[in-house]
Amino acid sequence: MPKIRTALSMLGSAKDAKKFAARFDDPSRNLPAQSLFPPEEVRPPATDARTILLRVTNMPEGHGGIFAVVHTPVTRDSIAVLVFNPSIVIEAGATLRELVDHSGYPVAVAIVEEFLGTRIDHIVELTAEALTGVIDAVGPLSTYSRAAFSADGVDFVEGTNRLDGAAARVFTSADPVDDAGQTRTRNQRALLRSLLNTLDVRKLVKDNAQLVPVLDAVVSGVAKDPGFTSAVVTQLAADLRGITRKDIVAVTVPAASERQEDGTVRITFEADVLTALRESLTSGSPLEFASKLTEMGY
Repeated sequence: MPKIRTALSMLGSAKDAKKFAARFDDPSRNLPAQSLFPPEEVRPPATDARTILLRVTNMPEGHGGIFAVVHTPVTRDSIAVLVFNPSIVIEAGATLRELVDHSGYPVAVAIVEEFLGTRIDHIVELTAEALTGVIDAVGPLSTYSRAAFSADGVDFVEGTNRLDGAAARVFTSADPVDDAGQTRTRNQRALLRSLLNTLDVRKLVKDNAQLVPVLDAVVSGVAKDPGFTSAVVTQLAADLRGITRKDIVAVTVPAASERQEDGTVRITFEADVLTALRESLTSGSPLEFASKLTEMGY
């Protein structure tokens, strides 16, 4: 009987995998290829590292959603998640959010590649509703908040909060402090860190009852570059099957804040720290440096 149950489970997983692949690879999920990447001559060279630009949309207007980079080095022995504050000033007083909203993904990719020095291989856009579904499928998530606050009828304590999908959406979109989204960005980093620590790939592939809702939630609200296929996802998951929680680090991209005379807060990159981060990414060993950034509070 155990062998029969195992065989049936594997057949069920294979069937669900085919359904996921068909939905994920549906052309309707593809973002327009011609409007995603900047000209090749201005881009970093391609390597065997894999870097994904992730944007979570459908957040409250003016917040820019979640804007992050997910990087795994050539060795496939770690995952570094770098969360950007969309309010960071990039050029001539324009913020990352403003530049991306006005000029699209080619500019977003160019900005990230210039400041991080690593090539963006894929672009994934996920709706907030889809992310909520993923969290409900694997959560609730134990997520750390630096301060207690309330927003949209939800109370968050200083310390660890247990967040379902709805609470997570509030946690990552609220502005508990008037600091141009710095606290919100840290909350987004905390949530992504908790989600990645909870998503045990090895356990999911063995638990069809949990894997299917996760995959369904993803495909319900995903849009991506045409090259990011189910085969690429499967290969990347296989390459990363040996990593553990200690191999996953999520940090905010180093930024400094300054309150202006008119009371507004201006956010800019911390150049020296960003240079060191870039060097760690391009050298193929980001985990140790990203861990140090975590210790520094980023």
